[in-house]
Amino acid sequence: MKHLLLISCSLLLLTACQTENSHASNTEANSQPTSQSQSQERSLTNQNETTTSQAATESQDKPSQEESKVSDYYPLTANYQAHFQGEGNEFSSFDRVYDFIEDNYVQSRTDNSGTSVMEIVRVGEDRVDLITTQPEFYIRENYIPRFKDQAAEKTLLKAPLEVGTNWDNSDEHREITALDQDIKLANGDSVPSIEVTVTGEGMVSKEYYAKDYGLVYEETVMDGEDAPIASSRLETMTTDGWEETITVTQVNDQGDDYYEENVDVPIETNTRMRDEFQKLLSGANDLQALLPEGTKINALHTNNLDHSTVYVDFSPEIETIKGSTASQTSYHAIFKTLADYYHADQIVATVNNEPIEIDQVGPLPQPYIISQN
Repeated sequence: MKHLLLISCSLLLLTACQTENSHASNTEANSQPTSQSQSQERSLTNQNETTTSQAATESQDKPSQEESKVSDYYPLTANYQAHFQGEGNEFSSFDRVYDFIEDNYVQSRTDNSGTSVMEIVRVGEDRVDLITTQPEFYIRENYIPRFKDQAAEKTLLKAPLEVGTNWDNSDEHREITALDQDIKLANGDSVPSIEVTVTGEGMVSKEYYAKDYGLVYEETVMDGEDAPIASSRLETMTTDGWEETITVTQVNDQGDDYYEENVDVPIETNTRMRDEFQKLLSGANDLQALLPEGTKINALHTNNLDHSTVYVDFSPEIETIKGSTASQTSYHAIFKTLADYYHADQIVATVNNEPIEIDQVGPLPQPYIISQN
């Protein structure tokens, strides 16, 4: 009888434990959808505002970016072309292309309709550094080899990717102030982004970087009670390359005057302009063949950032241009085409690094001044 009583008590106790465990499991399972729905509800209700959901706020305490590299948020994307839609300032809208990528460096051009600015950025796993900024820059020429060893002007983003990471540049203070911040793009999509708050003299700005995109949004507030917010939001991003218009000088039928043709040339990251000019001056796009058949452009460049002089070196075939008049008009059309692209005043032209000999004229003047010929 005692044995039966003991077995009955044990069965009752085991049943109670199983019921309690089942109830706890059901309670946990029922609570899970609520958390998921909160995470799924993250969205932006106003294009000019950024909001952080409950899930994103909680992630700031235990950063989800710890497995990501800084370089993930500034990708070196070949053929990158992007348009940012601006508000609050006439120059807030801009277009940006990646002209050259070499190792972990990228050279970009940003055109905001007021000016065009070239920047060279070094992208590492733990930091992104701006190496140089050159305003009024309208050409494509690879300056990465000339600036890659230069000290950085400023650091744009750095590890660890945690809220509170901060650093000082010469004219500003930067701090990571949010992680997984949902930023609404102009097409309606939202992307989780790192928020960097930048405090400078008379202004505070916020920059947002998203994985696989890079910069997706920035806004700046100047000091002053009624100061407007100037913002730029990523509207389109493509990786198919872009087109640039090049003006090519042509010789008229009488051979005594010139006219110009504008040609849209497809451009990609790391396109060499000497190759494009060689094709255009050889008769591509139904243009006149100003270069004799077989002529190569061996080199084409400026002198660092001084664009007043263009240096071009040809293969010997160029000296087969015959006749004093034909030689002078053809050479002038070639040189003016190159000078116009580089906004230069003069040309230093050579053949295999030796002075050019013009038929029935003699050595080409060095430099060849466009306005005087």
